[in-house]
Amino acid sequence: MSVSTNVSRRSFISLASAGALTVLSACSKGKNKPSNPTSAETRDLNKYAALAINMDAWNYDETNDVWWQNSLQYCLTPATKTYERLAIYVPGPFFKGEKNGKTYTCTVNAEAQVGNFKASEAPVVMPLNPVSFTGQSAPTAYSFDGLAPYMSAGFIYVYAGFRGRNNGYDSDTNASFVGGAPWGVTDLKAAIRFLRYNAESLPGDLEKIVPFGAGSSGAMACILGATGNASLYDDYLEILGAATYDARGNNLSDSVYAVRAWSPTLAPLGCDGAYEWYCGQYAKDGTRLEGTWTAALSEDLSRAFADNLNSLGLTNDGNALTLENTAGGVFADGSYYRYLLGLVEDAASVFLSTVSFPYTPANTPLGLGGFPGDGNLKADEADVIARAAAGDDGSKTTPITYASRNNYIKELNADYTWIRFNERTNKVTITDLGAFISHMRAASADVCAYDGIARATTFNQLFGNAQSDALHFDGMVLSELTENQNMYAQLANWNDSIIETWKADLEQTDDLKNDTVHRMQMSDPLYYLSGNYGGFGKAKIAPYWEIQTGLFQSNVSFTSEANLAAALKAYDSVKQMTLTPVWGEGLSMSELGIDPIEGFIAWVNAGFTK
Repeated sequence: MSVSTNVSRRSFISLASAGALTVLSACSKGKNKPSNPTSAETRDLNKYAALAINMDAWNYDETNDVWWQNSLQYCLTPATKTYERLAIYVPGPFFKGEKNGKTYTCTVNAEAQVGNFKASEAPVVMPLNPVSFTGQSAPTAYSFDGLAPYMSAGFIYVYAGFRGRNNGYDSDTNASFVGGAPWGVTDLKAAIRFLRYNAESLPGDLEKIVPFGAGSSGAMACILGATGNASLYDDYLEILGAATYDARGNNLSDSVYAVRAWSPTLAPLGCDGAYEWYCGQYAKDGTRLEGTWTAALSEDLSRAFADNLNSLGLTNDGNALTLENTAGGVFADGSYYRYLLGLVEDAASVFLSTVSFPYTPANTPLGLGGFPGDGNLKADEADVIARAAAGDDGSKTTPITYASRNNYIKELNADYTWIRFNERTNKVTITDLGAFISHMRAASADVCAYDGIARATTFNQLFGNAQSDALHFDGMVLSELTENQNMYAQLANWNDSIIETWKADLEQTDDLKNDTVHRMQMSDPLYYLSGNYGGFGKAKIAPYWEIQTGLFQSNVSFTSEANLAAALKAYDSVKQMTLTPVWGEGLSMSELGIDPIEGFIAWVNAGFTK
């Protein structure tokens, strides 16, 4: 039986029962302007004067020909100076400097060129390091380690601190501060506005700001790319004292020009349903053991995801992406199903036609975080932190080595044939998604992989508030619990209190009186890209996107990246969107045949096209 594409009780509109989700929008894709459109004539032009960069305070690394400043406070009323400051690194030729004691007075050298860029054309790149929604401390020390490729390419390199998923304490101010969504992204928006406030003093094209990161930082880069000038952030930015207009009274934008993300760990609306549909439905142990209420919830969430997916209006090459119900799985057919299967097959084809054998699968995450810019954090320390955040202590057992391509395929098909490789066409065919999931990336997280039943996940912390370090946030789960509680009560391990706990959490508000659903909307790029949601057409979307993701991640759902890519490709103002699933990799920056940083720099140098 095919499923109706009408909005149903199982769609994300059901989130409205938990708070304030306004969905259907008649907004068109018109031009987006920064918020606060007050006339320049009525503005206090000195309001943000304290945010002007002191051009007499530049430091110079003569050995490496780099100008730099750090500890630059990027908003008037920061919640924490530990995080809400930034550092700027400028290639030497872009400034003319005059010594004045220990520092230099600098002016832009308009005629200078480094790499492909003149001083006025240089892109501004912003590294985002954390991979598990931890904060990025503001740099207070200088080190050239790792900066060379960015400086020699002629990039302006801005390392901005931002808050993470946890509340914290600032020893400088002797006060606590609130973390979690949406504060990390809000901090970065304030930093972007700070840069544009100082555009007349700095080299670089401040319209071409490019955030890049892996894991949760890749997700934050995606959120920045989809929420340019989104009004939902205005009140949060106001609390920070972020600049809303420049010294001439012109509006400032917090949009970005391009996004580079590796394995972004997004938590979109209804993320738990996505996980159960994509991989949970193929697991039959643990919390999915038959006879448990969580196994029943898993199936209900899978159906809820399918119903919602069919309401989103996603397309691929102009063709609608939908799911169809089947007897051999929960909605395991339809154009959307084949879209995902095609992406997996393409990734396998690239892998099997290019990888060198003997082949040994990667034992550890590659290059997560560790981007330069914080002189307090050495490369080896950054690597340890990244591995720990990814759940990798470096002590994994040595994986098997495959002698040849045929040996590799034979091992994959040990129990039955589900994957084939055509050596003439270099193309892979896979029987079904369930076979891929079961053999290569079986579900490793429990039912409610994102919004954990015990509130013990990273995402529970991300959506906590000032009063609670961790909260429930997924309204789709609450909808299923509420509707099916009588059935769940007849099954093993049910607890009657869970519904009231979940409902109370979703009704909690932050300091701006916004509930959890509101904050999830702010953090979901699809909320601004799908006509099914109230945010559609109300943000300036980055025109260039490059997303690489490891297909073997087992604790998140690949649907997040696939849906984002489909929505971006269909959005009028997006000029380029490339999604590259990588076979054989989990949470990783690995790219077949190229160093990821070299690839990123080449992409920027080429004008964000391949």
